[in-house]
Amino acid sequence: MIVDTDIGDDPNDAAALAMLARWPDVEIMGVTTVNDDHGRRAGYARYLLNTAGRNAVPVFAGADVRGGYFRPKKPYVTETKYWPDDIHPLPGREEDAVAFLEEGVRRGALMIGIGPLTNFALLERRHLGILSHARLTVMGGWTRADLDCSKSDYNFQADITSTQIVLGNSRPILLTLNAAVRTALRLRDVGVLARGSAIERLIARQSLLFAEEKNLADVYGGVEGLPPDFVNFHHDELTIAVALGWPHCTRKHINLQLDESEGYLLEREHPCGTPVEAIVDVEAERFNDFWLHVMTTGQL
Repeated sequence: MIVDTDIGDDPNDAAALAMLARWPDVEIMGVTTVNDDHGRRAGYARYLLNTAGRNAVPVFAGADVRGGYFRPKKPYVTETKYWPDDIHPLPGREEDAVAFLEEGVRRGALMIGIGPLTNFALLERRHLGILSHARLTVMGGWTRADLDCSKSDYNFQADITSTQIVLGNSRPILLTLNAAVRTALRLRDVGVLARGSAIERLIARQSLLFAEEKNLADVYGGVEGLPPDFVNFHHDELTIAVALGWPHCTRKHINLQLDESEGYLLEREHPCGTPVEAIVDVEAERFNDFWLHVMTTGQL
């Protein structure tokens, strides 16, 4: 498995990598970062993997903000608050990250995208047709016809050109926001993590800080289906679990149409759209418990 991530803002990415590091019998071939800034995100990934005891897993800094690919993103979280030690950036060459992704596709690795799709688009541009052979699962997409939440779908909207390239040249599994927003990290779960190992304590720390800074309890506390002690969603964690075969979700084969309007992609089902396999629902409570179990025991 290779994970492509924009770790460093919402702690979903860190929680997903931490879960993967604890997942038994999985070879993490490596991690690439996207929307990086002189290796800052790669440094976060390196620190997290080291904390989880995965020092040998390579990390490559991929597409950088200097490339002009990305829609402006909210500022980074305060590094000294979120990370217990100094983080050393891990700068690298975009070409090396893309070459590593190419190797992963050719080896048949599971390719997981939990950030903007820029690195995968760069891979397709340099090796036309390669994504048609990729075992690709990405976090993104919104297929509910009654609501248009496309603009909040950051992974797809951050670099819409790359999103169009990837979806137009691959047959990915999409872990849609429809399913992801039903999951919940709860305050009681954070309490369990806070009494655990170094990597568990790190995820607990970041999750509480992020929820406090973004007022997530007030924003989502009254949403039907979410618990009163809501802390955050399990967007990226669920994506990795589904890619690894976690079965308790609803899959739907759809044709996803991407129409550009005022610099954003409008996402809808349409007969002329791109065929994708979409995860549109999930047994949320079951996954919430499953994630915590993997994190705290290293067992499935």
